[in-house]
Amino acid sequence: MRQNRVDPSAMGEIEKKRGKVTAENMQEAARLKSLWDNSADARRERGVQSQGAFGAEFGIGGQAAVGFFLNGHTALSLKAARGFAKGLQCQISDFSERLAQADAAAWPFALVDRGRYEALSPEARGAVQLRMLDAIAELERAALKNGTEM
Repeated sequence: MRQNRVDPSAMGEIEKKRGKVTAENMQEAARLKSLWDNSADARRERGVQSQGAFGAEFGIGGQAAVGFFLNGHTALSLKAARGFAKGLQCQISDFSERLAQADAAAWPFALVDRGRYEALSPEARGAVQLRMLDAIAELERAALKNGTEM
């Protein structure tokens, strides 16, 4: 029977790809793990109790990825943080102020709830984007007509 083994000389490459886990990353993981542990009943009610089911449902990855994030073996990415926040029904800032700031900077619409937008179907998102393009074009035409800057 053939066994899959990782070549020890490749371990350095694997660590480079994952990146160095800092003390801050470990603190984030500890806060996230606490939220995870305290959400067992709610996750069970929603049918996402296992790490694998949770990771698949909220776009985090498989069981291994969820476990690595929860146990601080891999630094949290913004994508994973968004998935955990949605799945645990909390804010990213509840476990990572660093990623909450990055998330706020990445979403330019302060008055639009990102979660509501992301819950839309791809077709509905497309419709929203088309309306936004129309609104921008209208503002540009008005500015041009009035000789003002946008």
